[in-house]
Amino acid sequence: MKINTSLLVGAVIALAAVILTSVDAQNTPANGASWEYKVIDMQGLGLIAVDSWEIEASSGWELVTVLPDKLKGPFGEEMPLYQVVFKRPKQ
Repeated sequence: MKINTSLLVGAVIALAAVILTSVDAQNTPANGASWEYKVIDMQGLGLIAVDSWEIEASSGWELVTVLPDKLKGPFGEEMPLYQVVFKRPKQ
């Protein structure tokens, strides 16, 4: 059985278009508006940090990611710093 390569390439392109369209639809707010972002710097991740995330969530912010970083302490030592990124549809 011989498969036409142009048919196979067309099927792959159609499948990729469906996948990319569904991913794009998930990342777009319902009303078509763009996102606004908020970044909060935290020195530690614990119960206090989680409590502040819950406060942001009640205001309509959605947690996107937590980026680890380092901060120089007062005596030159490195201290952990976390940048917490939130997003919500522009209002």
